[in-house]
Amino acid sequence: LKTYPVLRPTPADEAAAALVSALRMRLDNATHTAVASFARPICFDRFPGQGLSTLCPRARTYKHGGEVGNLVARAMLEAEPRAVLALQNAGGARRDIAEGVFTMADAYELLPFGETLVLMQLKGSEIATLLEQVLAHSISGGGGTGGYPYASGLRFAVDGSAREGRRISGLEVNARLQAKAGWTAIDPKATYAVVTNNFIAGGKDGYALLGEVSAGERREDTYNDQTQAFVNYVSSFEGEVPGLAPHRHHDVPA
Repeated sequence: LKTYPVLRPTPADEAAAALVSALRMRLDNATHTAVASFARPICFDRFPGQGLSTLCPRARTYKHGGEVGNLVARAMLEAEPRAVLALQNAGGARRDIAEGVFTMADAYELLPFGETLVLMQLKGSEIATLLEQVLAHSISGGGGTGGYPYASGLRFAVDGSAREGRRISGLEVNARLQAKAGWTAIDPKATYAVVTNNFIAGGKDGYALLGEVSAGERREDTYNDQTQAFVNYVSSFEGEVPGLAPHRHHDVPA
């Protein structure tokens, strides 16, 4: 029989243990330090009126969906100055935002996937096709509701009871939400700089059209962390983070 030497425990390195303890304390303090404050709950939902929020009644999300998705999209738009609009999938965020103090730990619970911001050049006709594609995936294709689209600088009405390809109407753009510019109908032939996350930019969650856009002039991964971009946005306000103006009504059957 082959024998093996007896393994003896290595004595603890007290200096290393003290360093690890100090770093752990610093990390804990950092993640639980307030970065923003919210005057009221910001509701999370995927489909309008789906009822996934733990803080808000279903009626709060029935007309316009979850405000969290639009707030995440707004933060992405602020983080990428070259973009004129932003797109975010509902499933990319995971929870409500509670009233009161918001910390780094809350941010990483809200956006836990470590996604990066991707800048894409899309024609107006492609954006319209993409939105119909995503709704078909969510409603008809059995793909789940995580792909439901939220946006900033872009608004539209949704009729979930309409036939496939006819669910989006009133598609309008307001480049970077400029008050003077206002909302105008999307131009099918114009090219728009769109910022989104690298998950759906890869064609996931029903965003197949985005996955077909090749790297190069039409696609650039900025490697800007989406969660940090969100923290930067909400921490930029001196007082409470203001609510967003609601988008168009989303008429999705219960």
